[in-house]
Amino acid sequence: MPRLPIRHCAAAAAFALTLTGCFGESDLTQTTGSAPISGPGDVGSPGEEEIDACANVVIDPGRVTLHRLNRAEYNNTVRDLFGDTTAPAKDFPADDHGYGFDNNADVLSLAPLLMEKYEAAAEKLVEAAWTRDFKPGQQTRIEAETATTTTGSASGNAWNLYSNGSAYASITFVADGTYTFKVRAWGKQAGSEPVKMDLLLDNAVIASFDVTATSDAPQIYSASRAVTAGAHKVEVAFTNDY
Repeated sequence: MPRLPIRHCAAAAAFALTLTGCFGESDLTQTTGSAPISGPGDVGSPGEEEIDACANVVIDPGRVTLHRLNRAEYNNTVRDLFGDTTAPAKDFPADDHGYGFDNNADVLSLAPLLMEKYEAAAEKLVEAAWTRDFKPGQQTRIEAETATTTTGSASGNAWNLYSNGSAYASITFVADGTYTFKVRAWGKQAGSEPVKMDLLLDNAVIASFDVTATSDAPQIYSASRAVTAGAHKVEVAFTNDY
């Protein structure tokens, strides 16, 4: 280690002690023995080697104890991750307290009995997740002839939107989720562009299509969107009449 002016290291040590709350800012000018503690400006600015050496004087801040979940935190975590509301931590040993709190990492021990409880709880959670009953997918079919329309008329087994307009219906969705909307459509091309169709959910366009299919070969046009449970307006619109 290079030899350093005593004032540099003394000041570094005093600064380290100040950061740890040993004494206040005014104490930086106190003396230790016969060597005054003062700022580095008195002997010139220290170089890199001097700075690195002084850094070794800083007191080790210690360690941070690895924190385990207490019983309440464990229950909240498995509820958020798995939707489990059985509070499996109710079977765990009671949490230790430190300074009146049960989430102090320094007193939350990890006893062998608790590890056994962790393993048993994990097995139950995984089993419940794999065997949980899920709601079947919802399928709703709306015939254009039964929908509410703003223009057009029935044409064979279809509804003809012969000018700009739409057909819509209110559909009740049983649960939050991602739903796929499918429209069977064809167009009678009458201009320089193909027939254009918008698919709307609650008056907001979620997809636009060029309908190039013809009446003898209708096509399915689809789009997916996240939808909340409840009633929503689903609409199909013809948008580029000539």
